[in-house]
Amino acid sequence: MEVNIFLLPLLGGYIFIKKSTWFRYRTIRYNAQELILSSAVAGLIGVTIAFLIATIISLQLPDFYSWWKSNIHFDFLGTALLAFLFLVTSGIIPNRWIDEEARIKEIIKEDNDGIELILLRALEDAKLVSITLKSRKVYIGFISQNFFNPWAGVKSIKVIPVYSGYRDEKDFHIEFTTPYDTVIKYTVEDEEIDLDINDFQMGIPISEIVTVNIFDPRVYEQFTPPAHINSQEDEG
Repeated sequence: MEVNIFLLPLLGGYIFIKKSTWFRYRTIRYNAQELILSSAVAGLIGVTIAFLIATIISLQLPDFYSWWKSNIHFDFLGTALLAFLFLVTSGIIPNRWIDEEARIKEIIKEDNDGIELILLRALEDAKLVSITLKSRKVYIGFISQNFFNPWAGVKSIKVIPVYSGYRDEKDFHIEFTTPYDTVIKYTVEDEEIDLDINDFQMGIPISEIVTVNIFDPRVYEQFTPPAHINSQEDEG
């Protein structure tokens, strides 16, 4: 057998895992060795299935099999081609019936990354999140869209802010400085202003985030010392 024949199943295996919605999100963060191994495993499965198909063809269509053997002088080329075609079609066609959003959520849950799990819950349940940055700046808002990047690691998230402020340097409680909700509501409802709520989105780099948590103003008040609550009310 020509050794180069193995390149077709390997290439088919690579295309399969990169195009299949079921597998491509899992392989996003693979290194080169893991990607090659995964492609080889997929290629081996493809070759096995293709060999069975080729055997059936040789039994059911002996004339075609004889013609192929007489005119094609590369051993197992037919099996390699069948494996390649099988893997490519198997990686693309089933995508029509696979829920991409559901698969992304499954991958996030499988990875079990703390920040991603909290962001996912906030996105699914439309809950406010509190995001503290390295600069002690704090944004309270809604995750505006799915933050998972299908082709690379998560680098940033988009947030529609409701409040912003900063963490006090001494006890780290939040000092609110900017309420966005009133401005956003006014802007969206005013027909003369050509803006919608998505125009208030802001991108926050993951590398700048220190902590993320679900935020509820009523619960936050229970953790805030009375002096801070009174001072915020006096400022309002």
